[in-house]
Amino acid sequence: MIGNLSKKEKMLGLGCSTFGGSKSKKIALRALNDAFDLGINYFDTARSYGYGQSEAILGEFVRGKRDGVALTSKFGISPPKPFPFMSQVKDAVRFIKKLAPGISQQAINAYSNSNVSRPSITPRLVIETLERSLAELKTDYLDFYLLHDCPFENAVNDDVCAALEKAKDKGMVRAWGATCESPSELHRYFKKSSPFGVVQFQYGTDNVHVSDGSSPEISKVVFSVMSQAAGQKEPAPSFFRQLPANQKMPGLVQNLQEAWLYIASQELDRGVVLCSMTQRKHIERNIAILNAPGISNMELAAMKEMVMGGVATVHAEKEKYREIGTI
Repeated sequence: MIGNLSKKEKMLGLGCSTFGGSKSKKIALRALNDAFDLGINYFDTARSYGYGQSEAILGEFVRGKRDGVALTSKFGISPPKPFPFMSQVKDAVRFIKKLAPGISQQAINAYSNSNVSRPSITPRLVIETLERSLAELKTDYLDFYLLHDCPFENAVNDDVCAALEKAKDKGMVRAWGATCESPSELHRYFKKSSPFGVVQFQYGTDNVHVSDGSSPEISKVVFSVMSQAAGQKEPAPSFFRQLPANQKMPGLVQNLQEAWLYIASQELDRGVVLCSMTQRKHIERNIAILNAPGISNMELAAMKEMVMGGVATVHAEKEKYREIGTI
């Protein structure tokens, strides 16, 4: 599995950040089984996800499937401390979410963000957290083990790196690395002297590390692809019908989120595109988008400009397509 990532292949992965939090165990297990049934075998979690319950849910799913899946977990952020009647409160919030999605999700995020802690990253924390993650996930090794959104200087601490290398030598992790939440620092994670075997980073419209082929020894995991559509005005359906035929795969690219997923999957030279998905129909569509036929770099650039510009620039972008001979 991990070997495939270093051979310039790319795949869709399932993010498990909501499992145990805004998504119940029942919904999470159904999503995990649907994803696996449809061919997804890369799953991403962290000690802090789902109030500390995401790993255990994923561990229950993994039983009997370990040889067929790749597991990533992260450390460096501790989950919120449990509080009285926590399960009842979460059930109530999930119910409210059906009526007011934005309000309930804000409540979940506000509580979670205000109660997580960031302990000092030490060699002892590396091993203690790893052992806890392995126990929760019911496995004796992780494919990827990542420092979770900590400053670059802390991530490359010699003692911490030595502890991670020791864990790798013992077979407790196949590869280790870090997540990068700061686009301005990303180049430091991919420089030649970087100790990381994998870097997980947020997709950005001007992020050269998505497609530049740099540092082939470092596996890439890209997240928050569909969030590019946040704040954009959703174009009318006619907007997408104006895309050239070879970019209108049957039933696909029907909205901005899907358009961004297609663009990112075409730009990514290798690695994993990570998505949070719980409904089978969305998993099916996202897999199809990732595996859709490719287009030329010029066509992709024109499509990207069209999607970034939205309805206001449809006619101008159509002229670009005519100039490059696609319509």
